[in-house]
Amino acid sequence: MLRSKSQTVSPQLQAQQTEKTIKKEFEKLYHFLRAEEAARVDEVRKEATLKTEAMKIRIVNLTAQISLVTHRIKTIENEMRVEDNSFMLNIKSTIERSQCSLPEPEAPSGALIDETKHLGNLLFTVWAKMKNKFDSCDSGPQHCRLVIDYIKTRDLFNKK
Repeated sequence: MLRSKSQTVSPQLQAQQTEKTIKKEFEKLYHFLRAEEAARVDEVRKEATLKTEAMKIRIVNLTAQISLVTHRIKTIENEMRVEDNSFMLNIKSTIERSQCSLPEPEAPSGALIDETKHLGNLLFTVWAKMKNKFDSCDSGPQHCRLVIDYIKTRDLFNKK
């Protein structure tokens, strides 16, 4: 009489093989999550660099405008110190030179990184990517279903 494969394998050996498979599958998940984390952190850093560069340009422009106004003020102060009447005689031109058409300071829009873009629905977005990746995984659809059900169950209990 021939024995089937399940009859020749001991429960210990079967448990070891199952454990090994579980560890291998979780390693795939860890790898996916690490890659996703690295990509998202990289995206945040790139945005921060762009925002920092934009802020530096804005600071340079504001500094130039401040220097211009400071120079005008010093020129008028020097003219006022002169003890002759030329300042009073040229008051109209002095007033014209003292006029500045600087734009009203405004709060820079978009100066900070968009946290909502990076953190909003983070778990769901990663879960959806993971679902798409592992829906076509080589472990078979039952394993993928198991992983997705595990994630849903975990999230359900975390909300309570």
